[in-house]
Amino acid sequence: MDDDLRTLATLLAAPEPSDATIGRGRRQLVAAIRTPARRRRAAARGRGSRRSAGWLAGGLGLAAAATAAAVALSIGSAPAVPRSHPPVTGSASAARQEGERILLAAAISAAAQPSGTYWHFKIQVTVLGSPASGVAGTFETWTDRDGRYWASQAACGAIPAGVVASGSGYAGFVYDTAGDSLTYKQTAHLPTSPAALEAWFARYTPPGTATDEWLADSLIALEWLLPTPPQVRATAFRALAALPNITSLGPVPGGQALLIKDPENPDNPKKVVIDPATALVRSETTYRHATTTTTIEAANWTTSLPRIVPGRAGCPS
Repeated sequence: MDDDLRTLATLLAAPEPSDATIGRGRRQLVAAIRTPARRRRAAARGRGSRRSAGWLAGGLGLAAAATAAAVALSIGSAPAVPRSHPPVTGSASAARQEGERILLAAAISAAAQPSGTYWHFKIQVTVLGSPASGVAGTFETWTDRDGRYWASQAACGAIPAGVVASGSGYAGFVYDTAGDSLTYKQTAHLPTSPAALEAWFARYTPPGTATDEWLADSLIALEWLLPTPPQVRATAFRALAALPNITSLGPVPGGQALLIKDPENPDNPKKVVIDPATALVRSETTYRHATTTTTIEAANWTTSLPRIVPGRAGCPS
């Protein structure tokens, strides 16, 4: 992956990068943000030269594509920078029990939510503590149950920023070493028992990779990244509640903060903010080499699309 990122940086340094280069920069950014380092290494071992893509989002223009390259490089190969992690408040047992309570409350809220025709999310990615510090990009997408995909676009020629156009295809969330992506056709049939859902993910994971941290990352993807039925989202919250490595950090603006620890990498936890009343994962923050926060402004089913503008030649989709 480091070789690919160096190539990407070289391409983006050219005065007039191609549309393919812009698209590749976008894919490298989202892959670096969404795919844990251990999963990237395991996936690379499992399928040779094929690369994994955590998810594919549209709407990055030229400047954002250049930022994407810098962010991907800083996450993938930069040396670690000094940083602080949020401390666990109260006793470990009490923090663990409170985290379980928050997640079970979110499960109840998720189960009560309606389904729809299109899965919609809007996020903003921010990176701190690297040469590319700042807002890396804002992404808004709609995906239907057949995998068709629409995205809010950056300004391009006569097209203003914010219009919605058909995307080139939804990559989804890579869940196995073959590079397969999880789509609604699969999430609609996922188990609604927490133990069975955990076993489903473990079935596709190389030995030694299916840690609690890895499982938590997969379950959180079902909560906002992927088109997932309400009952399966509820099951994912219940499965998260059963994990021993998630503890409460207490209330924060927008919801309740949870700390997800990785026993193999104790210096690289993840912080997640969840609003249990709405079942919305409001943010995810990782601390690998830089502090990267994905703020989820919306993640919901809807029955309608915004006005769609046909894609234009020369504009990234």
